[in-house]
Amino acid sequence: MNAESRVKIRRLAANADVRKRVIGAFWRSQMLVRQTAEYRIALLHRYPAGLVNDAEMDALLESWPRHRTHLLAHTNSAAAT
Repeated sequence: MNAESRVKIRRLAANADVRKRVIGAFWRSQMLVRQTAEYRIALLHRYPAGLVNDAEMDALLESWPRHRTHLLAHTNSAAAT
């Protein structure tokens, strides 16, 4: 195999790796968007209007980034394997 062929193979492999990373990142972001929406819906079902005030609802929604960070760490570790 000549040097030019090796360079082409390396370039193709690098492009495939980049595509794989981009697709993985897009999938994780879509999953987190869906989970965030599901979390908000679950909160609304759990705390119907009038049972919890706006400040309490805001506090519950602010806790979601911690859960989301945990989920992202879990999905990243699963994707790395």
